[in-house]
Amino acid sequence: MRVRLLSSAALDLRTGFAFFEEQEQGLGGYFLESILEDLKSLKTNAGIHSRVLGYHRKVASVFPYGIYYRCSGDEIVVVAIFDSRQNPKLITRNLRNR
Repeated sequence: MRVRLLSSAALDLRTGFAFFEEQEQGLGGYFLESILEDLKSLKTNAGIHSRVLGYHRKVASVFPYGIYYRCSGDEIVVVAIFDSRQNPKLITRNLRNR
């Protein structure tokens, strides 16, 4: 299986990186590395995660983020990578707009 990030998910990654890098130099890189490892793990365990608004949601292993994806043939399409500390209504609205 192949993992593909939509441009919206790539933007979420850049936003998260910038936020954590602003908190402490190097933390953004650690954030990015850990999320990329979570994305790699989807190759072997995609589809086992709970569903939210029609997407599977993998909870990131280190940071409080949710990785929202769907399986499409031999491809895993990541549509969003959201900070789980947001208001759930905001997450729902953003997912519906993607």
